[in-house]
Amino acid sequence: MKKLSVLSVLTALLAVLLLLSSCGVLTVNRPFEGEETTTDVADTKRPITEFESVRKEYNTESESFMKDLSGNDYKGVAAKIVTSKKKLILPEESIGTVLSKDLEERNSSVESTLNISLICEERDPDTMYKEIRACLATDTYYADAIMYPQSLVGNFVVGGAVMNMRGLPSFETDQEYLYPTAVAAGTGGDAVYAVAGPASLNPDALSALYFNKDIVTALGLESPYELVDRGEWTIDKYLEYLNAASAHESYHGYTSQNSNPYLTDLFFFSQGEHLTSSSLGSYPVVTLSSEKTAQVLAKIKESVALEKSAGGALTALNDFSEGNILFLIDRLDSMKSLANSKCDWGILPMPKFNTDQEKYATLAYYDETLFFGALTTGANYELTADLIACINIMTYGYTNDAYCTNASYYYLRDNNSIRMLSTVLSNPVYDFAYSFAGTYNAIPSVSFMAVRNNVAGVSTLERYLNMWTGQFNNAMYALFDTMN
Repeated sequence: MKKLSVLSVLTALLAVLLLLSSCGVLTVNRPFEGEETTTDVADTKRPITEFESVRKEYNTESESFMKDLSGNDYKGVAAKIVTSKKKLILPEESIGTVLSKDLEERNSSVESTLNISLICEERDPDTMYKEIRACLATDTYYADAIMYPQSLVGNFVVGGAVMNMRGLPSFETDQEYLYPTAVAAGTGGDAVYAVAGPASLNPDALSALYFNKDIVTALGLESPYELVDRGEWTIDKYLEYLNAASAHESYHGYTSQNSNPYLTDLFFFSQGEHLTSSSLGSYPVVTLSSEKTAQVLAKIKESVALEKSAGGALTALNDFSEGNILFLIDRLDSMKSLANSKCDWGILPMPKFNTDQEKYATLAYYDETLFFGALTTGANYELTADLIACINIMTYGYTNDAYCTNASYYYLRDNNSIRMLSTVLSNPVYDFAYSFAGTYNAIPSVSFMAVRNNVAGVSTLERYLNMWTGQFNNAMYALFDTMN
């Protein structure tokens, strides 16, 4: 049954690809998905450009991941996921996009593989927590799995709502279909309390660099697409381009709207840095005292110190759309507002630290990213383990490609941007400090607040580390147990 269900995924995916390719190419001037309209930007027609759909092959490793499932036949039982973002599990019925069709096929494969009926209910995080606490008090069933914001992981752990996922039968936390930095972000001592994988990733909330292609040409600069492809899109190159635009009387260097509050964090993690280190069997520790960290912070300071745009964060999307700003640093869902803007834009990953850094990295911002959790009042832990593993296995390798295809159909303007978007989606990164920031003041103070205030010139990093590291370590001893 396992092999047949994987085959059904491949067959369904092939059908979607054939449907998309039946007209030969994708063109830019398509109607917006569902009821989407442009906002805060000029409704200007773009030149018609043809696309070839760029996708990775369905990863054959997904079939080998099926061995992690128990092989149980759950005989059609209802399996319930409660989530704060229903659209990541169930397609929006009114919107017939590539992505929604992909979710339908994914869910069908999960149901047939496990022989379950998948049920999804949406709750805002506070309501979810209250309902779970009520079930804890009466030892009653709530759901087989939950998906909740990373920012609340610590609250759910301290409140006794979620269990150590290592206690789930045969659940593998070190598999490729779960993001390793996310697993680390949910790990303390001998326990893994939360995990994230492609099924819980909200691509719209990831941030990227939008750039004005006409300004790059006018300044005589090399296409940043080529730099990305060669692994040379670094913070120094970014600064070179930023300075060239800022020095020109007609242009501004950069602006940011929706990502503006955590701009420093985006740069920090794109440089391959982390706030903390957390691994199984040990207490999490702060990792901000290296020589490289000091160099990264100096570069970030330079990056955000230059003049932004005339209107600032409140009007950044509109200002960028008008065509005199080189870079916009913003969320991927800003594509929807920029789709018909005046300027001819492309999209890039956030820059690396240097060419030695292996991958481009994108921060999965903690207020928008979700984690899977297993409740301490679970009815069937084997089902919980299979459900969380299976939905991520079935998402791995192709749902992000459906997101890229959908974006190319409605929003993106050239083939290179499709490839760049795939790069942005390929390596989301997480950090333990964001997961437990709400439990002790020392955790944010010694981590992301220390970084932000250093870049803003409020205080030195060393002062924050001296003030808060001891309290952070004490908090770790209070939160977690370890045999070491």
